[in-house]
Amino acid sequence: MSQLKLNYALERIHADIAAERFSFDEIINEKTLAAEYGVSKTPVREALNILCHQGILVKYSGKGYFLKELSFSEFCMLRELRFMLESGIIKKLIEKSSDEELQQLLDTVDANLNGYPENLAFHFRLAEMTKNVLVEQEIKNIFNRFIRQRTLEDQHFDITESHRSIVKALLARDEKLALKCLKDDLIPPHDEMIWT
Repeated sequence: MSQLKLNYALERIHADIAAERFSFDEIINEKTLAAEYGVSKTPVREALNILCHQGILVKYSGKGYFLKELSFSEFCMLRELRFMLESGIIKKLIEKSSDEELQQLLDTVDANLNGYPENLAFHFRLAEMTKNVLVEQEIKNIFNRFIRQRTLEDQHFDITESHRSIVKALLARDEKLALKCLKDDLIPPHDEMIWT
């Protein structure tokens, strides 16, 4: 099996999960996916096993693969993990990013819509700006665990304004304010989540 085919299968399954193709009670069939993706069952099976290891899917012997539902507690722990990781990102960007880079980020925020894909793009861009591929991968892994449970994380507030506040605090090199804005972005005012 080639790494290229494995990566392709993994990307396609991630995209299908993000597009909410699978319901929580639906069997994810490797034979069906292999035929649809135009690859053998081996890279699909390996990709499904990787997603099980990442906690995105669960495999039941004799049944198959299913989306793993997050408990509220797991959801809260993941959001707390996101805050810890993104706090480090904020600190690094304050120290290392140029005003021009941050202004470009602000321009991008101002041009974006107020939706979930834009929210993902913003947080991925923050991670990318660290120039640390491991940080980027971890942020993506965390979001991949969230993506199938967007109902728990649906945005009912203006994320564009929230993101603008974060970037303005970064431009001002105000770490305390940037971290407050980040926390407000992760835990909207209507949300009564408590840190674990």
